[in-house]
Amino acid sequence: MRRTANVILMGVLSVGAAGAGAAGAGAEVAAAEGPADQPVSRCASDDLVPAVTSEGGTAGTNYRTITYTYNGDRTCLISGYPTVAYVDQRGHQLGASSDRSGAPGAAVTLRPGGTTGFTLAAADAGALEGCLDKGTYGPAAGVRVTPPGGGGSRFIPLAGADACLNPAIGLLSATAIGNVLGG
Repeated sequence: MRRTANVILMGVLSVGAAGAGAAGAGAEVAAAEGPADQPVSRCASDDLVPAVTSEGGTAGTNYRTITYTYNGDRTCLISGYPTVAYVDQRGHQLGASSDRSGAPGAAVTLRPGGTTGFTLAAADAGALEGCLDKGTYGPAAGVRVTPPGGGGSRFIPLAGADACLNPAIGLLSATAIGNVLGG
């Protein structure tokens, strides 16, 4: 059974989800119709570019807002939980992928150039059983972010991030798209 840092994070994330920021510029939280009442399709992963737009932390946990900018040319929908994993310089995954945190949220409608985001919480490597000793954690070059529903993932470099090398221990937890803590 996979151990995770969610015990530490769930209280903070559940409080934050109640006041979560919704979408972003060029985005709406609602189902939408396209031109001539055509249904709006899911956002293609190739058209979603993630970036860290803010970060902060508390004792033992770092919080990053990851914002997707939509570069497509038609209105689209995105909903659900992204998958995030630490990776090394060669792109190999380090440790477990992110767990889901908080409420699932509503679908977000993105227009061309629109943005929406989520919060990534990362427990400190070296603070959890099974990841305490030198050699059980190491530096990560960054994270690989995959949008909800899969598709192509993107790399985001992170300075000073350490990953637990044990794939059974989760350090990362992501809110649903549109649920940015403190936003």
